[in-house]
Amino acid sequence: MSPSQQLTIAQALSRAKKAAKQGNLAVAQQLYQAVLQHQPRHPIATQGLRLLQKELPRRQSLQAQTANPSQDQINALINLYHSGQMSQAEQSCRQLLQTYPQSLIVLNLLGAALSSQGQLQQAVQVFDKVIRLEPDYAQAYSNRGNALTGLGQLEEAVDSCNKAIELQPLAEAYYNRGNALTELEQLEAAVDSYDQAIRLKPDLAQAYYNRGNALNDLGKLVEAVACFNKVLEIGSDDIHDRARLQLARLGEGKMPDRTPESYMKSFYHSKAKVWGLATKGHYHGHQLVREAIDYVIEKEERLNILDLGCGTGSLADFLHSYASRLDGVDISPDMLERAAEREVYNNLVEEDLVQYLEETSNSYGLMVAAAVLIHFADLETVFSLVWDRLDEHGRFVFSLFKAAEEEVELNSFDMFAHSDQYIQQLVDRVGFRLCYQKEGIHESRGIHAVVGVVYLLEKNSGC
Repeated sequence: MSPSQQLTIAQALSRAKKAAKQGNLAVAQQLYQAVLQHQPRHPIATQGLRLLQKELPRRQSLQAQTANPSQDQINALINLYHSGQMSQAEQSCRQLLQTYPQSLIVLNLLGAALSSQGQLQQAVQVFDKVIRLEPDYAQAYSNRGNALTGLGQLEEAVDSCNKAIELQPLAEAYYNRGNALTELEQLEAAVDSYDQAIRLKPDLAQAYYNRGNALNDLGKLVEAVACFNKVLEIGSDDIHDRARLQLARLGEGKMPDRTPESYMKSFYHSKAKVWGLATKGHYHGHQLVREAIDYVIEKEERLNILDLGCGTGSLADFLHSYASRLDGVDISPDMLERAAEREVYNNLVEEDLVQYLEETSNSYGLMVAAAVLIHFADLETVFSLVWDRLDEHGRFVFSLFKAAEEEVELNSFDMFAHSDQYIQQLVDRVGFRLCYQKEGIHESRGIHAVVGVVYLLEKNSGC
């Protein structure tokens, strides 16, 4: 604006003062600058601009306070999130957004809480909203990339993480990009991304763990071992257990007889709220079990059924159609809470399945262990206890991961796999008869299909 063409200097100064009083600081600043372009040493314009430059940071701070909840409210949200109370975190976020609808902090936390509950598509939509409001919000791009990886949209996930890194080199963005690259089998690039995450955040144990897995897949075993040992130095108890499993897999320790109980409880605590959401479209193991039961057992039969490692009750409605009584046992109280919501089981027991089978006096016509024996290396004790608790002619259905080379192996995702030869020898030794066996896709992990096998055994006599 040129005051000589549109306003006199006096008029421009008058309007600048009025704009400042009304809070239109940008307009006032423009008017004072226009006067100074015309008269660079004008005292009133110089003083007015100096005052504005002092006022702007205070005004921006005040606007930020009114755009966001108080720091105490934000800290409460963060505490809910970090303590794993995702449903409560989501609810609190939605309540605060009624008052602060454009709070980037609250929206970002809402997206993270949704993502942690397996509501990945909704999470992406929330992160997209954050980005529309603030296109330079790096953390939203990083979190969006993490959610997209969960959805299997891997190329888009990498792009989102790259945008985050371009805006701000966050350790979490490099880590999330490494996970997406791992799923894409771009392992060298994934290792480089994990390296960048570790450089920025040296205590990021999960980055060392995932880096170790990628190095193992690349055949760089010495470096992989070093990563898992580093996890033992800096990680928490549950990731310690996972690192020890991977070290055993690499020959750096004795293979345990089963997955450590503390790790299992921690793992299923984190999975309980998202089971069936995050696995939708990626998990097919239960379908293999349904097909085995449908093929062998008549619909008219009504059996006492035990769902071993019942989890959230994913098979409950199906099993109920064959049941005169349906019991479930699981080590995870979080999973059992979800199972109870189905109101299908006659009895649910929180207990280790081996301990339950040793102590119960109940007998069953059918026992089911869907993706449960993957937590055991040696299956003989379980098979013997199942035999003892089955009725005459009772059946046992279970699914396993298929071992590639050895009779019993640890795979890259901390579970045991078993060969068909191992199962056949165990069936003969315990006294079962094999009635049904089928191999199929158990689940998808990234771009990989994981092969599983379902078996149906019968006690004592022919099928």
